Amino acid sequence: VSTQSTGKKVVSYEMKRYVTDGVKQLPMARPDAGVERLACGEFEIETGQAFCIDVRVTSGGGDLKRTALPTNVYKRRVETTYLLKNQSGVKTVRDIDGRFPTFQFAMRQLRDQRTAPIGMRQMLEHELVEPFEVLCDRKKNSVIATVRFTALVLNQRTVCITPIEMPNLDGIVLPAGVPELLSRDAEKHEAGIPALLLEAKPEDMAED
Repeated sequence: VSTQSTGKKVVSYEMKRYVTDGVKQLPMARPDAGVERLACGEFEIETGQAFCIDVRVTSGGGDLKRTALPTNVYKRRVETTYLLKNQSGVKTVRDIDGRFPTFQFAMRQLRDQRTAPIGMRQMLEHELVEPFEVLCDRKKNSVIATVRFTALVLNQRTVCITPIEMPNLDGIVLPAGVPELLSRDAEKHEAGIPALLLEAKPEDMAED
């Protein structure tokens, strides 16, 4: 068993204006033999396209599953409509449609924290929102690291326009096995990940 694996079912989506999960998808790991290919099929990456790159690396086998842990991050299903009758639900829908009609939001961002939990339960029941589930590896005691950023395809390079600063781990006691994962050669992490993930500096955008 390898000490690190990329999530087998994790994909990255093309982004467009007001759309964070477009039709075109990039698999973040090589599919196993016999696994059905993505519905979008093969396509060429073109200049001017933007992708939300979602990378999840685990110390287990890479077979991720949903957990029963609650999530506080949701996204409105713009294609689904339903008239809620309860006032808490109506108030929550109005708040979300007015401020988060297409992009993700956290429960703490809703204005009325007293009625929001009740309204959110009603919206989930009628599939008006999509929850971002908490995932884990099927192998017990596995550690999962998630990195998500936006990549813009330019003429000569691919640019990360939402760079992520690595946290300062000095003085922090990490779980067993994590220090070894962090110290591995970075070249070994690139296996099975599309060339779109090649790192570029945000300031390079001004040169194209």
